[in-house]
Amino acid sequence: MRMEAVRDTTKIEETPNGKGLTMTVNVRLYDDGMLVIDTVPMNNRSADIELVSAASVFCSKLALLKLESVKRLALEEATSG
Repeated sequence: MRMEAVRDTTKIEETPNGKGLTMTVNVRLYDDGMLVIDTVPMNNRSADIELVSAASVFCSKLALLKLESVKRLALEEATSG
């Protein structure tokens, strides 16, 4: 999954007290076995490949959250000093 697609489907917001970030990930599993993470369907016929794909999407989203956190910290340091 390309980083642009990850960024487009990831919801990251500041915490209510402004002391951190919150990432919301919606995971759906339909009766027919279709797994969807946010808006990204994991529709591989092999359960193993589907789980690897899902893990890859989730790890990309965690990397994006960490990147946003580092940017936020650098901005705070630049404006405070």
